[in-house]
Amino acid sequence: LVYSIEESNVKNLIYMSSASVYGAREDEAEITSFLNPRTHYGISKMRGEEHVARMFDKINTSIVRCANVYGYSKNLRVDAVINKFMLEAHYEGRIKINGDGNQYRPFIYINRVTEFIEKLLENNLSSSFFNLVDRNINILDIIDAIKEIYPSTEMIFVNHHMKMKELRVKADEQTKKLLGEKPMTLVEELQEFKKMFTF
Repeated sequence: LVYSIEESNVKNLIYMSSASVYGAREDEAEITSFLNPRTHYGISKMRGEEHVARMFDKINTSIVRCANVYGYSKNLRVDAVINKFMLEAHYEGRIKINGDGNQYRPFIYINRVTEFIEKLLENNLSSSFFNLVDRNINILDIIDAIKEIYPSTEMIFVNHHMKMKELRVKADEQTKKLLGEKPMTLVEELQEFKKMFTF
């Protein structure tokens, strides 16, 4: 694809990468942090970045390292952490948690992702990397937010004593500037998500 773009008249290229390129780590990942993906998915995203980065000096190229996305879409990812929890709470009344729930992950609401892509297209920025993340939350805090919406939800812990991998990612200043206003609260976003359920 990158070879084809090089031979085309494309003016802007946005590559949706993933925060998974940072791998699991104790410190908060920044744009300049060493990449150390631990999954096939993360490795493939890193390799994609390497190909796309060749375009930096040729056209406006944005490499967006996106946090875990949650919320409604027509092609809903039911395996994404918050989406999975919301579906389990809504339809089963219980949530299955791997580990003790204290592990942190970076997250962003799907509407914020689309807003960010629109801003990238509207602004003629020079080629750059972006950390697209609104909040780093641990799993238990997510459960607390969901229980505000579904108070009777039960929690089932699997491998409670197992240490789960975790990742915190710092949003870069350029991303914060583009997104502008602060996001809704997590509960507000989940309430908006719930409204999309038809039964």
